[in-house]
Amino acid sequence: MVQFVQIVVNGVFTGGVYAIIGIGLSLIFGVMRIVNFAHGVFLVVGMFTTLFLFERLHADPFLLVPLVVLVGGLLGVIVERSLLEPIARAPEHASILMTVGIGLVLSNVLLFTFGDAPQIINTRYSTSTSARH
Repeated sequence: MVQFVQIVVNGVFTGGVYAIIGIGLSLIFGVMRIVNFAHGVFLVVGMFTTLFLFERLHADPFLLVPLVVLVGGLLGVIVERSLLEPIARAPEHASILMTVGIGLVLSNVLLFTFGDAPQIINTRYSTSTSARH
C-alpha cells in the first residue's frame, strides 16, 4: 500500500512539472506570440544551475529554487532583450529560427560544460523512506 501511495504522489508531481512547462509555453506564445523552441532547454539550464550550485555551495536543492529562478529570469530577460526583441516585427519564421538557434547554442554550452554523463544530486534524504518494516 505504501508503494502505491508513493507511485501516485510521484505521478502527481511529475504531472505537475509537465503542467508548469505547458503553462509556461502557452504563456510565452499567448503574450509574446513567439513559438519558443528553446523552452525545454531553458528548463534544463535551470536544472544544471541547481546542480552547479548544489556542488559548489553544498546547499539543499529545494533551498536553491529562489536563486535558480532569479538566475533563470535574468537569463530570460537577457535573451529576450538582446535576441528576440530586435526581430519582434519580423515574419514569424524569424522567431522560430532564432529560438531553435538559442536552444542549440544553450544545449551545446551545457554539453561542453557538464559533459554527456548522467548527473545526479544526492542528498541525505534521497534514498530514505518513511516506511517502517
